[in-house]
Amino acid sequence: MSVNPFAGVDGSCKIRRVSQTKWIERRDANPRARLRLFCYPHAGGAASAFQAWQRVMPETVEVCPVQPPGRWTRHHEPPFRRVEPAAASFVEAIESLTDLPFVFFGHSLGALVMFEATRLVEARGKRTPKACVVAARGAPHIDVGRPAREVVADDERLVNWVSERYGKLSGFDDPEIRELFMPVLRADLEAYAHYELGSASPLATALYAFGGDADRAVRAEELEGWREHTAGSFESAVLPGDHFFVHDQHSGFLPKLAALLEELTVDHGA
Repeated sequence: MSVNPFAGVDGSCKIRRVSQTKWIERRDANPRARLRLFCYPHAGGAASAFQAWQRVMPETVEVCPVQPPGRWTRHHEPPFRRVEPAAASFVEAIESLTDLPFVFFGHSLGALVMFEATRLVEARGKRTPKACVVAARGAPHIDVGRPAREVVADDERLVNWVSERYGKLSGFDDPEIRELFMPVLRADLEAYAHYELGSASPLATALYAFGGDADRAVRAEELEGWREHTAGSFESAVLPGDHFFVHDQHSGFLPKLAALLEELTVDHGA
């Protein structure tokens, strides 16, 4: 498939920021919300990837798309080049939004960021998520498939590496688009290339891992490996689709996520 990691470049999906932090972009606050879903995008991705999710979530769930620095409304800020400081900055930024129960969701590289964010809030004794949901990323102790650092440093090798694993990057034949977004993609993949799982106890938070059956980047056993990283509940599921199955209406992912969030809202009296 042809992949555009910067969905929304045509300006068709405009967002009005209504939250207390530039990290979160959403159309409107949900006054009926009893649970917030924080969504962190894949490498090179942006908050626009999650704009449509609010329409398919229960009315008691408020979708909070995460906008990392370096893109769109934060294009003037340098992107993070390591997972851990990205997670730490995100945790600090959303503290005022944790007055409601919440869930962390991360897609691909975002899965590592949200996993580290969960570890961080648990270690600091802060409010913890009801669950950490990860998608399209193997367990953090598995380093198979990461880009070599010399690949990340070279434009052509980086684009070829991404295309072989995830699909052709649409728009990158345009020099202006390439110049604009290459620094973000490189920074995110540099963070992935340098990521190392530090020593820590398994999470107490429930962990849910999802993968696509046609994802060339993540095998089923790598997905199942997340089980080692929580002492709480764990479930994994492989759904139809490739690395971007979370945005494919045929994969059934969003209905499953909506049902999970509804269950968490009821179970915890949110």
